[in-house]
Amino acid sequence: MRFIGVTKQMLLVLTAVILWVSGVGHNVSATPNEGGGQSTGCSILVYLTTITDTYDSTACDSILPMILQSHGHTVTVTDRKGTSVITPLLLDDYDQLWFLSTYPAAVAQLAQPEIDAILDFRNQGNGLLIMADNESPDNYVDDANQISIPLGVTFHGTGDHGHGEVLTPIAPDFADHPLAAGVDTIPGNRNEAKMTVGNDVEVVATYQGDTLIAALDDGYGRVVFDVSFLRVFDGSIPIGDNEQYVTNIADWLCADENDIPTLTEWGLIIFGVVLLGFITWVFLRRRKAAVSLR
Repeated sequence: MRFIGVTKQMLLVLTAVILWVSGVGHNVSATPNEGGGQSTGCSILVYLTTITDTYDSTACDSILPMILQSHGHTVTVTDRKGTSVITPLLLDDYDQLWFLSTYPAAVAQLAQPEIDAILDFRNQGNGLLIMADNESPDNYVDDANQISIPLGVTFHGTGDHGHGEVLTPIAPDFADHPLAAGVDTIPGNRNEAKMTVGNDVEVVATYQGDTLIAALDDGYGRVVFDVSFLRVFDGSIPIGDNEQYVTNIADWLCADENDIPTLTEWGLIIFGVVLLGFITWVFLRRRKAAVSLR
């Protein structure tokens, strides 16, 4: 009888451990938002690849952070002048990376360790936004393609998605997707990129036959692709429904935070399985011994 009592206690402990583990992956308080995802208060690094004063961090270090902070997120904006190398240590402090290919380099800038750091960051369940722009007359696709091509998206060419050089509201054809919730118009202009997407990537918005926005949700960190980084610039936020679109990006990339078990969580899961196996083994041995005594 004493053994049965001990076994019951161990089963109760095991049950508590398993319940705790099942909740760890979802322990961030979430609140619904108009974007259809969840606002989980993520930490966002906005990284612009320019090494000049054109399209540097000052282009989106005011209104964009204010809007995202009002939705519970924290935002850091930097560029390649201030942060010359992307490392795992840098990314460890963030839940999302917004990668803006703002430098019209003749060749792509990222070294392979930087590419690996960004892709590993995404593979660990963190959110990633990749934004390019026109390939001609300036080339804003090369840095973006270093990250996007391994994920199934290639930026290329130049698409006329507006009504001149000045950003104006356009009404793309939106798919039924949380990124498009509450969004009818976004800013567009005549010099944006085009993109080609792979089979696993979902097209979210098209305009006159060109893909503007796409998304990847393959069980790792979610990814958003956009053919114009201008849409997250401070001056573009008030155009059309762009404020809603920008917050939808942050919220959707945040919605599945911590869904992938960490090493600690896997350890607890393995511990629970081993403990259950041990209890079962002890119980069967005791039962066999009791039958033998009879």
